[in-house]
Parts: sequence; C-alpha cells; structure tokens
Amino acid sequence: MMKKYLYFIVLLSVGVFTACSDDLPDTNEQEGRKIELLFSIQDFTVDRTATRTTRATNPGSSEEQQIDNVYVFLFDASGSNPIRCFGTPDSFTGGDWNVADGKVTLNRKQVEVGARQVYIVANYREDMVSSLAGVTNLSDLQAIFEETSSPWSNQISAPFLLSGSETHDFTTNYQLKSVSLKRAVAKLELRFKLGAEHQSVPVLEEGMPGNTTSVAQYKYKYVNFDKSTYLFKPTSKPDNLAGSADWVDWEASSYTVDASSEKVTVLNLTTYLNERDAAGTAVELSLPIGGVGNLPPPEFGNETYKLQLPAQVERNHWYIYDIEIE
Repeated sequence: MMKKYLYFIVLLSVGVFTACSDDLPDTNEQEGRKIELLFSIQDFTVDRTATRTTRATNPGSSEEQQIDNVYVFLFDASGSNPIRCFGTPDSFTGGDWNVADGKVTLNRKQVEVGARQVYIVANYREDMVSSLAGVTNLSDLQAIFEETSSPWSNQISAPFLLSGSETHDFTTNYQLKSVSLKRAVAKLELRFKLGAEHQSVPVLEEGMPGNTTSVAQYKYKYVNFDKSTYLFKPTSKPDNLAGSADWVDWEASSYTVDASSEKVTVLNLTTYLNERDAAGTAVELSLPIGGVGNLPPPEFGNETYKLQLPAQVERNHWYIYDIEIE
C-alpha cells in the first residue's frame, strides 16, 4: 500500500510541473522580433521655368539614385542615447543591410528599442565618419555639414548625400516601413534658345595673323552659390557663399551648332547646388551680339544676362528653365 501511495504522489508532482512549464512565456516572444527599417529615395520635385507654375516629380538618373553606404541613428524621446548601425553592404556594423529590399535589420529586438526618433544618413563621405561616430545626441547630428569651395558641378556630384527621419514605436510594430531620403542638394538645368542676334560661331581666333588666340564666345558665371551641405537642413541656414572667380567657357558638349551656318543656336547647362534660404543665387551669361560671323564687328561687345534663381533654393528640387533670348 505504501509503494502505491508514493508512486501516485510522484506522478502528481510531474503533472503539476509540466503544466507550469507550458504556461511560461517564451523568452524570444517577450523580447519581440529584431527591428527592421525600410527606406527609399524621394523623387525630385520638379519646378519648371522662372514662374514655377508646373510641378511634377522625377526619380532622377541611376547615378542620382545611387546609395553606397548608410548610417542609422535611433534616438530616444529626448534626442539622446542613440542606438546605431552603419556601413556598406559588404561591411555592416550593428545589423544587416539588404540592398535589394532597401531594408536594414538591427541586432536589437523590440523590447530593447521601444519608441525612437529614427535618423538615416546615406552616402556620407570618409571625412564625415569621425563626426558621425562622435554623435551623442540629435543636436550633434544636425550640426554636421561639409563645405565645398566651388559648390557646383563637378565638385558636387553623385553619389549625393541623402538623409531622412521618422518617429516610430517599435514596441507595437517591429518594422518601420517608410523612411524617405532626400538628396541634400538641388539640381539646376538651363536651356537657352538663341535668337539670330546672339548666334555666333562658338570660338573666334583673335589677334594678328600668325599670332592668334582662340576666344570662346559663350561664357557663364555662378553667383552666390552656398558652400555648405548639411546632413539635415537647419531651421534657418546661414549663408556661406562663393561664386565663379572669372567667366567660364561654355563646353562644346553643352551647346548646339547649326550645321549650315556653324553658329550656336542653343546653350545647355546642368549643375548641382546647395540649398539656400536667402535670395540672390544667380547664373550670369555672356553672349555675343550682332550675329557674329568670322570676325566680331568692332561696334559691339558681348552682352551680359543675369538669371535669378528662386528666392529659396530647396534640397531635392530640380529647377528647369527653358528660355528664349532674342
């Protein structure tokens, strides 16, 4: 009788512990899933002509959509204590980057992260790495910028600095599905159709016979372009301006020559530039006048035109001007 009683107690105890074990939540379920961030490049906002009456969007060229590296910050509600991950597809710290899906998966789970302010920077330069590594709060990140002495193409070129931000509670959803990245620069595209008075052969030989100099007839200048490219635009961006030191010759690849007259009929110019809050950014043109043929008429010199850009140049905007000059 005693043996049966003891055996019954043992079986009962096993049953109780088995039931308790089944009721315990799985540790992985408590912590949640690894968090994921999906991002993409926002299309250019296209502004056509000086009146800016027509707006559209354009994704840009493959070079303008290029992403070589990303740096992700997740700040807490106070803008401090950042969780970070960064790198290239082949060498990524703090998680994984799936380029095809535009997705970063962090080595952190939902319970660790909670509600965060998410900031993403892409195509950062090598000389920015130490500044990014030194970020301890959101203000540090917003203060970072690079300076370009001649802030136009080709010194500003692809791949372009990109950035974007969103606020998200990862406790309720492990995946942030859309962080839109904007290019930190604008694009300017100019097309000038020339009337007969401004049509000339592109280059004249000036000087005495046997001692001549080739002189380009079409020139331009950049005026009051901003040198600073901020990761994230300041509330009020301070001016840091530069302009062309002298007239720049129009390149042969950027104008159209009439086959019969051998004169220039159309001028094209495309450049990238930094955003600017104040008015005054412009492009100046120097054009021949008087229908110049093989020799310039002595009574005429070149004529200067000044094209004022919008009072505020905005990042990720594509400004297109199509102008006729009679």
